[in-house]
Amino acid sequence: MSARWTALGIAVALAQCGADDDPASDSAPTDEDYALEFDRVTGQVPVTTHAEVDAVLAGLPTVSFADLPRDYLARTGSDRGWLRKALRRKTYFMVSATDRHRFVAGSRRLSDFMARDEAFVASAGDGPSQPLLLDPRVVHIVLDLEIALAKAGHDGGAVAVRDGYRHLLLNESEGGASRSRHMHGDAVDLAIGDVDRDGDADEADKAIVIDVLERDLVGARGGIGRYPGYDTVHFDLRGRRARWDTY
Repeated sequence: MSARWTALGIAVALAQCGADDDPASDSAPTDEDYALEFDRVTGQVPVTTHAEVDAVLAGLPTVSFADLPRDYLARTGSDRGWLRKALRRKTYFMVSATDRHRFVAGSRRLSDFMARDEAFVASAGDGPSQPLLLDPRVVHIVLDLEIALAKAGHDGGAVAVRDGYRHLLLNESEGGASRSRHMHGDAVDLAIGDVDRDGDADEADKAIVIDVLERDLVGARGGIGRYPGYDTVHFDLRGRRARWDTY
């Protein structure tokens, strides 16, 4: 990537736009501002195939669990007993403040799958790269779900990624299950919108999504959290079938 596309360059462009549009405004750009500016300067298009997903991920630097910075392990709780044992053979993607805006499944960005903790917020713009534990198969499923819904005449874009990777301390702060698959990088929470295009986001929309996950995409490979009464559906790839209805 040339210097023109760096986070610093995007930050400068945003600052200039802000100065031109509203001289009285001194508010800092938001992460969404950076994302939209990234789209503008790169002209990126949605990711529509597994090969394109894999190419985005292959373009990121990686680091083994053993080589993660000590301060990261300490501030995330990732070095605690049982979890350290579970993660010791894992490889993490290192996502820069610029790359976090890249599309990776349709128009869903890498940032949608990242741990949204204080370090994530602080790194917006031109901050340091953040570790991301992410099973590529999860991204494939998110993309395949969008494609399957569209083929059935539904709005595949009405399904957003609410939550992806969560390290232990973030998981605890959000009230996640003590052995949540989010800490392993192979789980996603989806926010379900008006999939059937009837003007309402409701249980009928969730039923459509759950049916596709159950029948075609997850099946016996993992878990599905259905959460009646909420707009969320969870899926993971734990390697065995699991189903539940309550948080």
